[in-house]
Amino acid sequence: MKRAFLSLTIPLQLLIVSPTNAAPSDDGAPAISVQTNGAIWRVIGAKHRLELNPTNLACRVQTPANAWQMRDSSDGDLRVRHGTNTLSLRLASAGRKDLATYENGFQKGLKLELSEFRSDTNALDLSLQLFLCFEGGA
Repeated sequence: MKRAFLSLTIPLQLLIVSPTNAAPSDDGAPAISVQTNGAIWRVIGAKHRLELNPTNLACRVQTPANAWQMRDSSDGDLRVRHGTNTLSLRLASAGRKDLATYENGFQKGLKLELSEFRSDTNALDLSLQLFLCFEGGA
């Protein structure tokens, strides 16, 4: 199996919410919950909400003042150099998507690991970890 070298040119949209008057729970962890109904995953804070569709990786973020709907994954999300070729991949086309709750003590949300990417008939030795989290009293 040939190894692929990763060159990320992802137009990645990150939202980190960190209010100054955050009130952590009794154990110091943020008061944020993670829920799923099997199809949509939600990260819910006191004021903010994030929804992720793991099938197409569409994401929606809602605050008290606004809502942002981010587009579905599409070709060109990820560019990978494989040998002498540059491949254009779609993040949602990963053969394996592992989605789980993530918490590190001051952030809570989702950890999405994408792997088993393919280009034509070639399997690519590539794995990506993406984190969608809120901080504090989000």
